[in-house]
Amino acid sequence: LVPSCAMLVVLSTVFVCLRLWRSGPSYFPGLIFPAISELGVDRPQRLIYQVGFFLGGSLMSAGIVLFELIVAPQLLETAAASEPGQPSLEWGLLESLLFWGHASAAGVMIQGVFTLERVVSFQSFVHWGGAILFMAGAMMHANSSN
Repeated sequence: LVPSCAMLVVLSTVFVCLRLWRSGPSYFPGLIFPAISELGVDRPQRLIYQVGFFLGGSLMSAGIVLFELIVAPQLLETAAASEPGQPSLEWGLLESLLFWGHASAAGVMIQGVFTLERVVSFQSFVHWGGAILFMAGAMMHANSSN
């Protein structure tokens, strides 16, 4: 339920910011969907973007914590009881999965709070770093869970 809520919050944030962007000064006629980061540049959608992505990233991280507390112990217990000769699930693999899940969530929060600016600035670099952390974290999290 928590991961679904995180996705719903982020998608709702993007939708609301897109609607505001289309009625604002940054709208480019003919452009159907801008880069997501573009949606958080101007007011009034900047605050919505910041709050929505921070909340979405927080919910993603909460989902990882719940996985760690509820599911991971059961997976380790099941793996320990597996038949000889079967590959066993190691804590290191779960640890990697959890780390990258939290890293991805942190990237969502960072890129959301530190919005893109119209000029190249320190804040823009932090935003891009957060976006890279989100993408790399999501890829590594998925790779760890495979």
